[in-house]
Amino acid sequence: MKKGKLEEADKSTLFLDEIGELALPLQAKLLRVLQEREVERVGGTRAIRIDIRVVAATNRDLAGRVKDGSFRGDLFHRLNVAPQPERGYSSSDGVLPCTVRRTRQAFVGGGPALP
Repeated sequence: MKKGKLEEADKSTLFLDEIGELALPLQAKLLRVLQEREVERVGGTRAIRIDIRVVAATNRDLAGRVKDGSFRGDLFHRLNVAPQPERGYSSSDGVLPCTVRRTRQAFVGGGPALP
């Protein structure tokens, strides 16, 4: 059987763009993958362990979507480990170095515990 995208991302980082557009049933499946750290191939019969980091991006107000019920609160909290500023990175006011430092602290140490 062919490996899926999540299985291909094993031992690396997966970037999920526009996570705010994900339908509720898929949010539940993604949450399960993040919690259990395993996937099952389409048509498969066994779970496959994976070790991935997830970086997610969206232009939506996810906290607002949690309040209105269109985004899962438990998935939001699982993904909201190292939130980044809402402003663009094109300005030269030092936002990017600060963002890199904050992200590194969250993933390497000195930041919040990873789920």
